[in-house]
Amino acid sequence: MHGHHTLLAFAEKGSSMSRHSTTLSSSAITAATYDDDTGTLELTFTSGRSYTYQGVPQQVYDELCAAASAGTYFSQNIKGVYD
Repeated sequence: MHGHHTLLAFAEKGSSMSRHSTTLSSSAITAATYDDDTGTLELTFTSGRSYTYQGVPQQVYDELCAAASAGTYFSQNIKGVYD
């Protein structure tokens, strides 16, 4: 139980805990970085280009990371929806 409290204290103090980065095994997207505080999603594509999307809910990031095809999820749920 003590370790759990330590983890929570660290999460509250460390601002880096608000950013999540995931490497995706996708033919279109190589990485996704999400910032809880700002709702900013940054995607790096296999072309090497990175794009930033504002106002993205955490659920969208979670679903993108869990999707069978990140490229398809992106096309259906992010592209054209978020700036």
